[in-house]
Amino acid sequence: MELKKVLLFTGKFPSFGDDTDGGSILIYSLIQALKYNCILDVIFTRTPRKGFEVIEGVRKVSFETYEHHLSDKFARRLANKEQLFSRLRKEIAAYDTVIITHCSKAFGIERLSAEERSKIVLFPMYLSPSYKRSGEYPPDEYIAEECSALCSAGKILTPSDSEKQDMIRVFGIDENKIKVIPRGYSSYIKPVVKQTRFPIELLYIASIKEQKNTKEAIVLLKELSEHAIDVRLHLAGSYQNDSVLSDCHTYITANGLSEKVIFHGVLPQKELAALIARAHINISVSNWETYGRGIFEGMAGGLPTVVFDHLECVKQYVTDGEGISFVLNHEAFLSKLIELCTAHDYYSVQARKAIRSVDYLSEAHEQKRLIRELL
Repeated sequence: MELKKVLLFTGKFPSFGDDTDGGSILIYSLIQALKYNCILDVIFTRTPRKGFEVIEGVRKVSFETYEHHLSDKFARRLANKEQLFSRLRKEIAAYDTVIITHCSKAFGIERLSAEERSKIVLFPMYLSPSYKRSGEYPPDEYIAEECSALCSAGKILTPSDSEKQDMIRVFGIDENKIKVIPRGYSSYIKPVVKQTRFPIELLYIASIKEQKNTKEAIVLLKELSEHAIDVRLHLAGSYQNDSVLSDCHTYITANGLSEKVIFHGVLPQKELAALIARAHINISVSNWETYGRGIFEGMAGGLPTVVFDHLECVKQYVTDGEGISFVLNHEAFLSKLIELCTAHDYYSVQARKAIRSVDYLSEAHEQKRLIRELL
């Protein structure tokens, strides 16, 4: 049987390089799933970077560097729309399937023929309803372009029902063309059931920005210390908001927590797995998630996890009390952390349940799901 020809059109490098956010991990999974099951070409809408000119299993790698470099991301994406669309229109005839990651890379596809549009599989990644929940407000023109791209794509793949419902409710997308596929956690992460010992190592895998509510994690650390619990907080994620970062440092200094809060920044997957292996408890105090990969990464490593009850996208995949606790408010969050820190048998039971709960969300399972949907 003749292999399908597939084009991956993306602004993210795969996560075996310096890029280690959720989008980069998805690109890694896509390449791993597809490279020996089709004829795969990749166009990076990025400046060329050493180490990515040749990728094992990829027939051809090329780059489409932005012509317009603007600080505002929404303005930048709109300014480069015609350039990216021109490249896509030039290439699409040669492929059976075109995978586009991030809705902004698909701006303009409504101008393609119906046959060409049917080839497109779109991973939206982050849409205007999520930006608004995070305190960012895309201009009307940007939202209109999102709507056109979503309506025009042949198929849409999303990691959660909550994002699917956003697309149906806000943009009027036909639910039958939206497929939900959970994102996998790295194979570097190994399931280990540890015993609690002091100091307790808390882990929060999240970027530093308003959406992630980082300061609340630091407040919880302070309150645990006030209950005579020896604890440290590890923050693993990129620094995306200087004001939020400054506010965190001000609070840390004012409360004498400098020795108890460790900022790791962005970590490659292997180093993140090593940090998970050293930690005891995984938390998320995020205001909003479209998926919440860090939550599942921690659970996969055997970390009992505590999150706020409003993270509906997480409830889709795991159950309260099965290695994860969904709590209603700050006081309940603190109470659950104290229980995990002090009730050793309860901690061990929850660690085992965490591993079992997310086994089906592994990288290997994700790649099988991707192959089924894409090929």
